[in-house]
Amino acid sequence: HAESYLLSWGLSEEQLSKVKARYGRVFNPDVEGAVKPKLIWLTDLGLTHLQIQKAVVAYPPLFRKDLELKLKPLAQWLLDI
Repeated sequence: HAESYLLSWGLSEEQLSKVKARYGRVFNPDVEGAVKPKLIWLTDLGLTHLQIQKAVVAYPPLFRKDLELKLKPLAQWLLDI
């Protein structure tokens, strides 16, 4: 379950409530296919758990973006500028 997994990564109940309030209908990501790979990738980029928590709360549709086609190229572009 995505909510339980995000709580295990340190999101508070309050943060998760904010995410659900803002993106409730679209926030139902697949843990194995969407959540885990992206959290691991963000960690590999060097983000702390606190930074990842902030990113999830600020932009939950992150889990709907394709990791290989959208997120990795964007991150590389940002690192290259």
